[in-house]
Amino acid sequence: MTTGDRPRLDVLGCGVVLDSDDVVAVEKLLSAWSRCRSSDPRHQDDVVLSAGDVHNYAYAYPPDSLGLRLTSEGMRTGVGRQVMLHAAAVSDDSGAVVALVGPSGRGKTTAAMRITRRRLGYVTDELVSIGPDGAVLPFPRPLFAEVPGSGTWGKSQHAPDELGLLPCVAPLRLTRLVLLDRDPDSSRTPVVEPVPLLDGLSELIAQTSSLYALEDPLQRLCRLVDACGGILRLTYSEIDDAEDLIVGLLREPGPATPDWTDPGNRPAPAGSVAWGLMDGRIRRKPYLDAVQVDGEALLMIRDTPVRLAGIGLTVWTQAAAAPDMDELVALVVAEHGPHPDAEHLVRDAVTALAGADVLGYSYPHPLVDAEPQPDVALLPRPPQAPPGRR
Repeated sequence: MTTGDRPRLDVLGCGVVLDSDDVVAVEKLLSAWSRCRSSDPRHQDDVVLSAGDVHNYAYAYPPDSLGLRLTSEGMRTGVGRQVMLHAAAVSDDSGAVVALVGPSGRGKTTAAMRITRRRLGYVTDELVSIGPDGAVLPFPRPLFAEVPGSGTWGKSQHAPDELGLLPCVAPLRLTRLVLLDRDPDSSRTPVVEPVPLLDGLSELIAQTSSLYALEDPLQRLCRLVDACGGILRLTYSEIDDAEDLIVGLLREPGPATPDWTDPGNRPAPAGSVAWGLMDGRIRRKPYLDAVQVDGEALLMIRDTPVRLAGIGLTVWTQAAAAPDMDELVALVVAEHGPHPDAEHLVRDAVTALAGADVLGYSYPHPLVDAEPQPDVALLPRPPQAPPGRR
């Protein structure tokens, strides 16, 4: 039997071949991963699980180890193409998807299990992978959770079919983005509330994978948010009490989202000396992307978001024209009004932004002797004593 004839899984667009003759081990894995089974005979970008791999994942390794391996492989396939959110997702019978976003411990797996037993389809409990057009790749992997009445103590692996979770339909499209905020000790009635765009983006970024690899990642997120009617927050104690709210999100139009803009005037790319000149002028350093909303801006410096407002935003905006410090102070005063400590405040802002790699700023200073000697380290010349004091 060739690998083309072997059973295979589709994990977020990555083909996974089970290359083993151990029928029992293969069937054990296929039973757990039945909703990811694929008949697509692709070979490009396939991951081949050897006979040893299959045996170990079926019998020797912890039950969730294959899930960790295949999730990583699926994420690798999506780098640079997909927005990947650490989230659970459920869908209605039209393919509309609600993504429930949050770090571990917010109740994503529990929410996916409870809601998809009765009313909505199970898309995933771990990773939502979204294309440029909002299309969602299903990832109905086994769930690793504590299930009362399952006969096991603590968390264990359960196939979606074993739990009786409703299947999702294809194609899927992202319709709502919801940040989960669970407080198990609260008696407050569950509530869904809109989140200001930059606040929501900051939380979403913390739950993404390889966002930096996308072209214009912040603008990509903003377009996604626009299509979903903004970012929402679900505050709840028990997911059963919030089920109607989540189902209702698929039936109601989202709120209007605020206008955002690309600030433009991007600096020279990394590797250029244009932003590193030591001439006492303040310049923007390279950044991946930026969006501006209601007097604030959010930048991506490599994989780190930096939020700017007030004097900091003015300094960064004016740095596009490479002013010197005196010019910059005058520009800040013109926008924010006079202040007795204006120069001190602007210098502090420049220092902080330079430390965060947002700005490039340095004074010129001598580096070498005018007539360096061979094989001598090039160091600044020592200060010369005045005449008569040698």
